Amino acid sequence: MVEAMTMQLLEQYMLEADRAFAQEDYVRGKSLVEEALALEPDYGEAHNYLGWLYLYHLSDLEKAEEHLKLAIRYKPSCRGAYVHLSTMFTDQGHLEELQILLPKALAVRGINRVALLVDWGRMQESLGNYQPAVRHYKAAMKASMSNSEQDGLRDHIRRCRRKRWIRWM
Repeated sequence: MVEAMTMQLLEQYMLEADRAFAQEDYVRGKSLVEEALALEPDYGEAHNYLGWLYLYHLSDLEKAEEHLKLAIRYKPSCRGAYVHLSTMFTDQGHLEELQILLPKALAVRGINRVALLVDWGRMQESLGNYQPAVRHYKAAMKASMSNSEQDGLRDHIRRCRRKRWIRWM
């Protein structure tokens, strides 16, 4: 259990890292997150930040996966880690890992269900399972509160329906 004083310091590191990342100062932000991890190696939120950084800005998928998995291990309620890992698995075609991750991720309170349901739809679509893909895209539409997001989901559904017809031709 992290002491209150240590927790306060960790949160301070993360706030400073947030500011650095917002200013696109990734070197400084990374350094602050690494300082937090030196203080508390099992601080899940810091692993999530590093996973995000390696995934989206440093293009090191191996380190991204490692840190995102550590974030989930040390903080099972770390919503961002699930969403980032889901995106990474979807984009990389790691469908077996995705099938294991998604049910766990969707059980996390307050998680971005739309993003995860879209990834599930994309996974089904890439496997040629168009009807299940459409079901997941429709579930994402129900969870969405954004008109533009729903427009994109309609496009996914139309594409899957066209692909179903192509298979029969």
